[in-house]
Amino acid sequence: MIESRTLINRLRSSWLDEFDLKRALDGMLAEIESGERLEVEVYWQVCPDSLPPRLAHAAFRIIQECLANADKHSKSHSVRVRFAQKGKWLYLKVENRGMGFLAKRIRHGCVGLEGIRLRARLLGGRVRIVSTPGHGTTISAKLPIAHSLSYCGHQ
Repeated sequence: MIESRTLINRLRSSWLDEFDLKRALDGMLAEIESGERLEVEVYWQVCPDSLPPRLAHAAFRIIQECLANADKHSKSHSVRVRFAQKGKWLYLKVENRGMGFLAKRIRHGCVGLEGIRLRARLLGGRVRIVSTPGHGTTISAKLPIAHSLSYCGHQ
């Protein structure tokens, strides 16, 4: 019963209910980094507070799953997360230099990776997963932005 409640609480993020994407992500990162297992660098080239709510939610969940996978499976001590807006697209990139895996063997059946792909697809976007054993994993997502954003220089 406690496990189910924890899972449900993690799926529903109160951070996104109260804050924009950047502040919600900062809250999640503080929690992750308090465990002292994973250091996360985040680079912003977009105004996160002006993203449409549906897009911000999907981006948050994609990043959350990528970080959970990196923490649980990669054995990497650091992860880089990049957000960039180019034209009408939001680009997300999560990189770790951990143990990697054979991506072709995990195409279907991995709930976390399938969830990432599904979230992007539901918004009209796409995901690319590149992983090499011994060299880490990069997960990139390209998501359409419903309306124009202006660059605001967050780093």
